[in-house]
Amino acid sequence: MLLGEYSIIHKSKALAIPFERFNGAFQKSKDNPDSKIIESNRQLFEYANYLAQNNPAAELGFEIDVKGFIADLNDGLYFESNIPQGYGVGSSGALIANLYDRYANVTDASLIKNQLAWLENYFHGKSSGIDPLVAYLNKPLLFEEDRFTFVDQPQFDQNVFSCLFLIDTQRVSKTAPLVNIYLSKVQKGTLNPNEYAGLVNNAIDSLYISEINRFKSSIRQISTWQLENLREMIPSSVIKTWEQGLEEENWYLKLCGSGGGGFIFAFVVNFEPFNKTSVVQSLPVLKVF
Repeated sequence: MLLGEYSIIHKSKALAIPFERFNGAFQKSKDNPDSKIIESNRQLFEYANYLAQNNPAAELGFEIDVKGFIADLNDGLYFESNIPQGYGVGSSGALIANLYDRYANVTDASLIKNQLAWLENYFHGKSSGIDPLVAYLNKPLLFEEDRFTFVDQPQFDQNVFSCLFLIDTQRVSKTAPLVNIYLSKVQKGTLNPNEYAGLVNNAIDSLYISEINRFKSSIRQISTWQLENLREMIPSSVIKTWEQGLEEENWYLKLCGSGGGGFIFAFVVNFEPFNKTSVVQSLPVLKVF
């Protein structure tokens, strides 16, 4: 998700894009599978047992061929993926998209987002369905209320943001505990979710009508808001660079997914000073655009 983490809980808009660098697919193991394949197969068996006991209700308009899924698992099925888990880039979403494509018997395709969310709830407690939907359709999607629309791949004006990077914090995190922290802050009134939702909506709107300076300002405001209100979700290894970016205005960092580790987005205005930061010198950095 490029824009909309956490704020989508409060019905803000959200923008999610596929990242071609990462992918996954079901495979059948050959003789002498390695430990990674064995573990994937074991975890899928656990999920299959969960589905056997909790097959989706009829009102969701689909069911999973659990017997076929288990038969394939007994025949060595596993999930081959280069998507890092706990990084906010949709590892479980890719798995669910493949499962849905292969084993779902769909009677009401209009409920696809809810169907995918139901399947992913096993991994997150409460899924929005966005990650598996983007993985399944493999297109950029704009979410608003309970609807989604196809949109063009976002284009950044080189005069505003020269590039977009993902900083690898080399830390794994779990979504559910971080979401609970966020919801607790909302309940206690220590942050204003409507203010945040407004910033996200403004960023998405300005991006797609090419108001480049407004978009840049919105990203800066989101970065500032997250630093002030979601500091617990920001790994300590990037805090200094996060603050430096806001002070010097050569780059702005923001969360990718729920935070806590995984990847951090870097919207870079001037590459040379960003390239000299301690983060770039010490952590892997992947270019998105």
